[in-house]
Amino acid sequence: MKIYSLFSFKGGVGRTALMVNIGAYWANRGETVLMIDMDLTAPGLSYSPLLGDHLHAEGPGNGFSDLLAAYYRGRNTHPDQLHFMPPSLLMREVHPPDKNGMPLKEGRWNRGGRLLAIGAGTTHVPHLKHHETTSPHAAALADEKESLTVIKDIPPADGRGEEETLEEYSLRSLALAIREDLESWREDDRCIDRVLIDCRTGLPELLELSLGYLSSRMVMVVGLNEQNREGMRQLLTALQKRIPIGGFPGDLRVVFSPVPRTDDEENVIAALEESNKLLESLMRIDPSNNEQESQPLTSLLHYTPRLATGDAPLVTTHPHLLYAREVREIAKWLEGDFRTASVVEDFKDRLDETGDFLKPEEVTRFPGATTTRRSNPSVGLPRWFWPLPREVREDIDRRTQKCNELITFNPDIKVDKDVFLTKLSWSVSANADEKRQILLKAESLSQEQVDQLLDIFDEERQKFGSMAEEQWEGLLNYYWDHQKNWAEIVEGTEGVKRFLTAPLKGESLHPLWETWPTYWANSADVLSEQDPDQAEQLYQRAIAVDPNHAPILGNFALFMENIKQNHDLAEQLYQRAIAVDPNHAPILGDFAIFIKNIRQNHDLAEQLYQRAIAADPNDANALGNFAIFMTDIRQNHDLAEQLYQRAIAADPNHAKILGNFANFMTDVRQNHDLAEQLYQRAITADPNDANALGNFALFMTNVRRNHDLAEQLYQRAIVADPNHANALGNFALFMTDVRQNHDLAEQLYQRAIAADPNHANALGNFANFTNDVRKKPDQAEQLYQRAIAADPKDGNILGNYAGFLLARKRKAEGLERLQAAFGLLSQQEPPLQLELCYYATIHAPDRYPEALSTLKRLIVDGVRSPGWDLSGHVAIAREHNDPRAELLAQLAAVISDGADPASLDRF
Repeated sequence: MKIYSLFSFKGGVGRTALMVNIGAYWANRGETVLMIDMDLTAPGLSYSPLLGDHLHAEGPGNGFSDLLAAYYRGRNTHPDQLHFMPPSLLMREVHPPDKNGMPLKEGRWNRGGRLLAIGAGTTHVPHLKHHETTSPHAAALADEKESLTVIKDIPPADGRGEEETLEEYSLRSLALAIREDLESWREDDRCIDRVLIDCRTGLPELLELSLGYLSSRMVMVVGLNEQNREGMRQLLTALQKRIPIGGFPGDLRVVFSPVPRTDDEENVIAALEESNKLLESLMRIDPSNNEQESQPLTSLLHYTPRLATGDAPLVTTHPHLLYAREVREIAKWLEGDFRTASVVEDFKDRLDETGDFLKPEEVTRFPGATTTRRSNPSVGLPRWFWPLPREVREDIDRRTQKCNELITFNPDIKVDKDVFLTKLSWSVSANADEKRQILLKAESLSQEQVDQLLDIFDEERQKFGSMAEEQWEGLLNYYWDHQKNWAEIVEGTEGVKRFLTAPLKGESLHPLWETWPTYWANSADVLSEQDPDQAEQLYQRAIAVDPNHAPILGNFALFMENIKQNHDLAEQLYQRAIAVDPNHAPILGDFAIFIKNIRQNHDLAEQLYQRAIAADPNDANALGNFAIFMTDIRQNHDLAEQLYQRAIAADPNHAKILGNFANFMTDVRQNHDLAEQLYQRAITADPNDANALGNFALFMTNVRRNHDLAEQLYQRAIVADPNHANALGNFALFMTDVRQNHDLAEQLYQRAIAADPNHANALGNFANFTNDVRKKPDQAEQLYQRAIAADPKDGNILGNYAGFLLARKRKAEGLERLQAAFGLLSQQEPPLQLELCYYATIHAPDRYPEALSTLKRLIVDGVRSPGWDLSGHVAIAREHNDPRAELLAQLAAVISDGADPASLDRF
């Protein structure tokens, strides 16, 4: 539910008509809208002919003044009790009008919408303690007389903190009670979507209630005369504690009304200019950057005679009118934001069992007082020189010198360079390269071009300053990127480093951003690989700011898992993230991968994948990773294929999933035509996906034997990611086996291991290369040991190391590794099985009596290991006078040299 207030200093400016038109516009779109008449001086809404019956039996004869009367009686006679009349009991139906403006009592608003109202009521309001009871009209007049000279400051939505009085506390409690009651109202499974409040200066506490504690956004309706301008001055001054610096564009809209249609007359134009000048003069100076804050957005509301001759909302009966178009513009601005009030979880517990009163003395401090208030990220940005070292920033001469180095204008151009640079630094419409171009070409800019740029910067800032609160976190990410880029423009890599790390040392560069967890988390993401220790500190800051930010908890868990390899803490963070948001599909999917790879708890991993997909059936990542799980762990290939198809249906251009599906079609289904199509789709979707390019190169080598295209693909993969260890290692293998360019192969292996010192596959293949090609067994053994340390459960590396040891007559060590490799063998690795069975046949036939028969079966099935050097093992067999030596030599020739298997028939 969203609450908005429309208010004015005086009556007669069309405020109530504007509210009714906005309410009708929303109701006609199918929403349920409530209008509340808080203008106790001249309650125009309360006398509308469109008002129908009350919805509840308690309603007739009562209105908002009755709610206030109950509140004041309790507060004035029993300070420890807050008497409360639920506003939902006071609601009346508002009927849509017919074409003549008469109420259609049996009619409905379009799309099932509803328009409701709470009238002003007629009850006397004993509004102040020890004052005589008076009528609402007299009370308001008395206060209006006082308000001509002073209007009380409007309090912030979450109160004045330590300075809050008991009366202010109780009024804020009343606001929360009103909101709670209206939010809980239901009829025909419909709730109230929006609330519009009609109020004006008069009873001061009504302004506090509506503008301070209830409203998310406000519309100030102002006439064009001097008296209204004085009222605007007082009201804007009163709102300065309610609206933080920089918040006016998002919280308040100023509507000048009624503006005559003849607005080209000099006196009208002069009045509007005078009002705008006053508005600008009331804006405060932001102490964080010494700049004047942006002013509220303004609108004109043109007068039409139809407003004086009927009560029907013109926005529905005459939508083509200029007035109706202007109403829609204001309504759409209001829709853009809902500032969530401080949530009081135990609010209901503070009402007694009958729900009649609140007992504030039971609460020592209002729960919402500790809630962090965050500002629009475009507010409070520092001036252009913030990336400079502190000593330069504080030295005006050195700062001026840097300013002159950055930008030079033609001497005839009238512009403050400091102001221009500051506004350029704030801009997010220009990227880093465009800003550099502006700085380079500044000397050739004309005065008109400079003025246009400044106008663009100002309009942009006002636009982002009025964005919806629910969009602020995304806006912060946008600004964060641009400020990081500005740091590089001003101070190069040192500026970026300062942007990322200075806040850890207590230097606040963007103080208003520090209340946002994403500010710290973004810096942590950038530093995660460059400086893991500082990245961890930044993640901890982010979690300290918001312990319940599920995505950041999930990213912190990934960091701890992959970078810090602190698996216990990673698991705790995953669990915290899922406790905060049990249906966050990406986090559930990441946790499933963790549980599968790190904890090897496959049953729990499967449950997590299923939960992720139930939370979001179209989460392509979760579907694709679950498909890999079903292939590698469960070997349920039919389900895996279904999951791949679902993932691609959810995201037809997901390069990673397309590439993995291509691998599946190659290795499992052996549908090479479809695999090739999928690889091509993956590369089309992302021409710089090094993983897909490298795997496609493998496919072209092993399946299509198109070595020229394979080489091109490897080169593209390495250009796309020069540190892609997998692509580098496979390209090295290609250069060894296919091109026999051993020098380049060695360079590629070294690059692969430099990129990832723990890449087991690259280490193992480099060990093979070092032993077989370079003939350096000692270095090869070191590489084998590093590879096994990196992945102790890689059966292929263990088998290769076993063969290495056995060929060097280190039989006991070799057989130990051979047994471990057999234990890790899967059905998806027939070449490895072939090699292991060959080693077992030569070196331990008694331990592996079935090895020879398995070896023959694999050869009949067409399994080979081309280029594998088995000569050392044949030599050992001959040295030991093994009667099978010739058979073993011929087997080696068939396995590695491509000899005809028919040559085995003679044995």
